[in-house]
Amino acid sequence: MCSRANDYWKKYTELPQEANEKQLADTSNTRRLALQKVIDSGYEAVRANDQARIIETAKAMQVAYGELSTANEALRKFQFDGASQRATTLPSQPHSATFRMLSLTAILDVSGGANPTLNKRRRWVE
Repeated sequence: MCSRANDYWKKYTELPQEANEKQLADTSNTRRLALQKVIDSGYEAVRANDQARIIETAKAMQVAYGELSTANEALRKFQFDGASQRATTLPSQPHSATFRMLSLTAILDVSGGANPTLNKRRRWVE
């Protein structure tokens, strides 16, 4: 499971990132690795059947998970807010309504031209 998480994290870090996103991602990764370390320590405690260490690492896991969740939430919020800002400021956005209307007009024109009933009416009216 750790190797899969590491592989996905590596793929994510290969994507282009702004400086602020990179800083948040680095913090999140640090917290992720800290949680992995505590989990590994917990596995060792379970294997050794060390009751005191199991309780100690369980508490440490809760703290580490909370810190990771906070870091991930900050990263997610930054990404979501950035995506929302980019979506509202796209230069092509005003053109999309025009393109949509032209596309619908073309579809209706073609479907009307392909409909024999409408073609007969057109000829009869003309």
